[in-house]
Amino acid sequence: MNGDGFLRLSPRTPDSVRSAWLAMAEGDFLDLSSWLVGYNVDVMWNLQRNAAARGVTFNLTLGVVRPPKVKDTRLWAMNVWGADCVISSTQLTPDRTLVMDFLTPSIPLGYIVSTSNPEVEPLSFTDRMTTFLQPFEPAVWGCIGACIVVTGVVLYFLESRENPCDFPEPHGSTATIVKPNVWHFLTGVYRAFTSFFAFDVMHAHTVAGRLYIMVFAFVSLLLVSAYTANLAAFFTRQGQPVQVIGGINDFIKQNKPACIRNSTPAITFMARKYPGIRSIVVSDTQQGLYDALADGRCVGVVNTDVHTRFMLGTSDTYCGLQIVGQTLSLGYYALPFRKAVNSSASSTNPIILAMNLLVADFVESGQATDSAAVHFPTDTEALCHAKADAARMAGSSSTSSSDLL
Repeated sequence: MNGDGFLRLSPRTPDSVRSAWLAMAEGDFLDLSSWLVGYNVDVMWNLQRNAAARGVTFNLTLGVVRPPKVKDTRLWAMNVWGADCVISSTQLTPDRTLVMDFLTPSIPLGYIVSTSNPEVEPLSFTDRMTTFLQPFEPAVWGCIGACIVVTGVVLYFLESRENPCDFPEPHGSTATIVKPNVWHFLTGVYRAFTSFFAFDVMHAHTVAGRLYIMVFAFVSLLLVSAYTANLAAFFTRQGQPVQVIGGINDFIKQNKPACIRNSTPAITFMARKYPGIRSIVVSDTQQGLYDALADGRCVGVVNTDVHTRFMLGTSDTYCGLQIVGQTLSLGYYALPFRKAVNSSASSTNPIILAMNLLVADFVESGQATDSAAVHFPTDTEALCHAKADAARMAGSSSTSSSDLL
């Protein structure tokens, strides 16, 4: 009863009509000509008007029939119940052309991937505890450590014998544990470390030592300045938005299943085109499919673009969803008619030939484009922006006051 962009009940439909629909028994028919809306409904009414403009009239009654549990309800409706055509969305497939006569397609379709909007991933405990190290890459920290060790070795050779103030002899218990040369080497590394991180002043006695300390101090100043400039940004850094599914191939990379609707064309498409992706059938309806995505039961769905645009562009329930990647296929929707007894193809059915002429008028006049824009909105974010703007306006008006009496 919810329908889609091709066929659905008008919001103006009275509850009595909805109740009558629910109370229908198998094989019952309910005339809904005044209450059905959608792209296919527009097609049929325009075909009637275009025919009248050419001096040809035909009766058009749109309604719903309660089918039994059969494999193909479309075939049952036309070949058993006796409907002339079916106006629910029907993909044009080779198997169906053998048992149905199709009008010239007036709207294309393509399968696309939909998923949730990027979510901010919170920082892990390890990231928070190592924030002070993140202004530099690990390779840079490694170079700094190596530079400190090399500086300690250079100072050991240049200053350990000439600079007793900065390279004192070991004394006490230390002298019995550490040899003098090792002690002086460790002192050089210690002096290099404190010069870099604490700006400890070392008074070199040799000319080579003073030149080296000057160069080392300048390099230290540059590195510390770069570290300080980036540190504040890393302390205030928040989690980064993460997009789990960005296209059809991400289902394979992430080892995630793709959710689809219980539709033979959708199941066949995934099995034929993407056999390496695990598909899960989650619902018989479009709404059920996108409810599963919005509720987090699915990380992504594969569905036709026209149905996706209708669902995302007509309900603010799905404002957290988006279309990702590129179109995966190209196909067409078309209206199926009951197959003529003496015709083996749509091209030999005189009714289809006449209707196709009217379809050409419908497309050429731009009416097909106008109808598609209404029932399959391309700006799926417009509804969500309107909702957010309305909420902001309501908040600002409730907090403002007037001094006028």
